[in-house]
Amino acid sequence: MKRLLVPALLWACLALMLAGCVNRHKVAVNTAKTRWLTMRTAQMLALAYQQFEMGDLDQSEVTVGEALAQDGASPSLLIMAGRIALERGRLERSYHYFKQAQEGDPNIAVAHYYQAVVFERWSQHEAALAAYRRAYALEPDNVAYLLAIGETLVALDRVDKALQTLQAKLIYFEQNAGIQEAVGRLLLVTGDRHGAVDHFKQASLLKPDDLQIAEELALAYLKAGQYDEAIRVLTRLRQEGDPQRRHYIDMALVNAYQRAGRVADARTICRDLTRSAPDDPTPWIRMAELAWAEGDLGTTLASAGKIRRLAPENHVGYLFAGMVWHQRGDTSRAAPLFEQASQLDIDNAELAILQGISLEASGLKQAAADAYREALRRQPNDERASRLLVRVEAK
Repeated sequence: MKRLLVPALLWACLALMLAGCVNRHKVAVNTAKTRWLTMRTAQMLALAYQQFEMGDLDQSEVTVGEALAQDGASPSLLIMAGRIALERGRLERSYHYFKQAQEGDPNIAVAHYYQAVVFERWSQHEAALAAYRRAYALEPDNVAYLLAIGETLVALDRVDKALQTLQAKLIYFEQNAGIQEAVGRLLLVTGDRHGAVDHFKQASLLKPDDLQIAEELALAYLKAGQYDEAIRVLTRLRQEGDPQRRHYIDMALVNAYQRAGRVADARTICRDLTRSAPDDPTPWIRMAELAWAEGDLGTTLASAGKIRRLAPENHVGYLFAGMVWHQRGDTSRAAPLFEQASQLDIDNAELAILQGISLEASGLKQAAADAYREALRRQPNDERASRLLVRVEAK
């Protein structure tokens, strides 16, 4: 029995050892496959992201498709596929990709973030707000998610709540220019112009080379009545800014110079604008306003002529020309110009009044009375038109 039992036991032990080796081999093989699949997925994901960033959506989509064929449950791959679909405007498809990614790992904040973007494209702002809040709850140090919450609250016409939400995190994100800029914008909306200036200044200090922030700071200075500061920043932007923004910056600088009482400087910028944009009537309108304010009737009249040629449908050119001729005492030339201006802006009672005054000065009492009645039709409570009509009827 002993001779029979010992070999049997030996064979049994050997079989167990062999089985253990086979199992360990299978585990090792599976582990190696998993490791290889993970590495392969990461490589393909990096490649797809690079292609996406370069704008090659077709190749990026092919790369992600090949990776999903090997690892269809990878949340990272699903998010990348969703972003490609979102970029192509395939909102339904992108939504389902992001949803699958959340089902695979509900704690991936970026999946909730991009799903919120889809909701916004669908104008489902409440759903977008909830998704942005989920993303921010998962990554409370991500200021982009917080800013998205603020923007969505603004879209929902809850400006005060948006401001409260961002201000509550200002200390935590004190060194972030984006949140300072966002708070500045909201303060402008609520009418706190000086508070807005403070936050734009802070944002500009944090990102001194960001010309968009500098532009917002300049406009905030302008709205807050800090004209010298506005001129300083706008002058810098005029020299260093985007040439495509030069026209807009120059117009803002004209406003700043005018409000600061530096009319000559404002006229110089206007003159430059009329040369750089000869087909744009706006600089000529500003030139007419500035010249009229200084009593320069010749420049006012010349500017009015330019406005009428460049924008014959705009009443302003006829208005300024009429004002100049009326000022010079030639009411017979002023009245038709005021009449033309009045016909181009049919809701403006002031233009009808000016027409009536010129007609009355020309001795055309009945025509003047008709013009005053037209002014009252446009603005029934206009006391000036009422007084003028009573006076001309009495005469």
